[in-house]
Amino acid sequence: MREDPLSGHLFVFFNRTRDMVKVLWWHSGGFCLFCKRLEKGSFRLPRPLPEDGSALTLEAVEITLLLEGIDLKASVRRPRWQPPPEKSTA
Repeated sequence: MREDPLSGHLFVFFNRTRDMVKVLWWHSGGFCLFCKRLEKGSFRLPRPLPEDGSALTLEAVEITLLLEGIDLKASVRRPRWQPPPEKSTA
């Protein structure tokens, strides 16, 4: 997985046809597993998976919408305020 499974992050796995998702996370001294299988349709990922098999990072709201069946490619994210980058004092 290339990541620490004890970090508290969610690890989301889709099957090949993307009609089933499994979510694995570490909580209170043990692993928890959530599984959802769609009777009809498939999950739509917000962006293509990297070809090298590396991980795709999603925000919590993106995972929530994805599991609810909302196509994130068609959604529009409004710009949010970001703090300016820190200036280096060199």
